[in-house]
Amino acid sequence: AQSAAPTVRIGALAIDAAGEAYYGTDSGIFASNGITPQVTTLVAGSAIIAAVLGGDLDVGFSNPLQIAAAIARGIPLQMLAPAALYSKSDASANIFVARDAPFKSPKDLVGATFGVGALGDFNQLSLLAWLDANGVPRDSVHFVELTFGQLGAALQRGTVQAASIPEPFKSDAIRAGQVRAFGDTYLAIQPEITPIVWFTTKSWLQKNPDTAKKLLA
Repeated sequence: AQSAAPTVRIGALAIDAAGEAYYGTDSGIFASNGITPQVTTLVAGSAIIAAVLGGDLDVGFSNPLQIAAAIARGIPLQMLAPAALYSKSDASANIFVARDAPFKSPKDLVGATFGVGALGDFNQLSLLAWLDANGVPRDSVHFVELTFGQLGAALQRGTVQAASIPEPFKSDAIRAGQVRAFGDTYLAIQPEITPIVWFTTKSWLQKNPDTAKKLLA
C-alpha cells in the first residue's frame, strides 16, 4: 500500500516573485513530485518567518536579506532554493510615483517619503542602493511601511511620494491610473539577482529530509 503524500505547509506572498507556491499547486507540479501542498498567504516576509519559526508553517518565501539577517542573529533558518530571478535582460520598473507627480529625476525626491511593503527588507535595500547611485543622500528621505495593495492609492493621495510596488499590484495601479513608472532599483545592486527565496528551519530539514528533497525537485 502506498503511503499518503506528505503535506507541506507553505507560506507565500501574493506577489509574482512568490508565485511558485500557487503555480506549483495549480499545475500539479508538487503533487507529481509526491508533495501535498497547503498554501497560506501572508502579507509580508517577516510574518512568514514568524509563522515558520512558530511551527505554524513548514516552509516559506522571504527576501534573502531578512533570512540572512535572521541567520546572522543565530536564528536557525536555512535557505532552500531561489524562488525568482531578476535579470537586466527582462527588467521592468519597480519604483513608482503618482501619475501626475512633478518628479523628473531621482534628485527631485530629496525630502520625499517612500512607501515599502516592509521596513528593512530587500526592496528597501535596493532603494537605498538606487539613492546612492543617483547621488541622493539616504538621510534626506523617509520610509513608511504599507501593504502592497495600499501603495498605489497612497501615491495618488500624496501620503507617500514614491513607492516600491511588485506585481501584480503595480499593474493594478497602472491600470487604475494611479501611478507611473519612475525607475528600477534592483539594477542598482547588480544586473542579476534573486529577490526572494524558499526557506525553512534547520530542525524541519533534519526531521524531513526526504520531503525536503521532493519539495526541491
